[in-house]
Amino acid sequence: MKIRNREWPARGLLSLVLSASALSAAVVPVVRPNPGSPRLEPLRHGPALALYQAATNYLAQVPQAAHILQRLERSATTYRVEILDLSINGSVAAANEFDGVQNLSRWDPGTGLSWAGGLNCRRAHSAAIGLMHELAHAYHKEVSPARFFRFSHSPTSDQWRNLEEKRTILHIENPIARALGESERQFHDDDGSFGCERFATTSPTSTVRATTRAVFKPMPKRDPSVEQKMAEFLRRRRGTLASSGA
Repeated sequence: MKIRNREWPARGLLSLVLSASALSAAVVPVVRPNPGSPRLEPLRHGPALALYQAATNYLAQVPQAAHILQRLERSATTYRVEILDLSINGSVAAANEFDGVQNLSRWDPGTGLSWAGGLNCRRAHSAAIGLMHELAHAYHKEVSPARFFRFSHSPTSDQWRNLEEKRTILHIENPIARALGESERQFHDDDGSFGCERFATTSPTSTVRATTRAVFKPMPKRDPSVEQKMAEFLRRRRGTLASSGA
């Protein structure tokens, strides 16, 4: 049964769980008070936190999404979600991503994803589905860090970029989007190759375009040295296992 796509308030069962476990939660919403600084602070109140709770409540209507959120909440590992707060001077819209070294998801609650569909129509995802995509990467790392890093560094020659993006979209993002009445996609597009564009929405659970335009600028590249070392370790390990016949 599909769940109708509509805007949900920041309250409900999941928000009660989040509130009750705020001091010990394994998923911690954070904000960057100074966009030019790497310092992050826990987000305990305010509009940005309300947007995050609205998105998670919306997603938690789907059992698969609720399971992933609960698994991360109960983890012994702390996963942070950096929420873009445009009320902070100097903040600009930015791409969503999951940093598997820092266990940090970056999420813009004000922009959805749009792409060309069949018959000259546009398909779209809400910002909430974008959040789900990044938390799905965190879930994959929670279940198996070795597999997460191995798949992340297993490039494909097709539309997926790598095996981690492929399984995240096909096995988590698409089923949840379908259950919520949102579009499914058959590619990963982080550079616009497939005609994707990010656009400002009226809320994190909506695909309705806002009257204001999202303004983007590239985020500084993070140091990939740790991930490169992990990828090299996994390559050597696979070579050792192959030579030993394991």
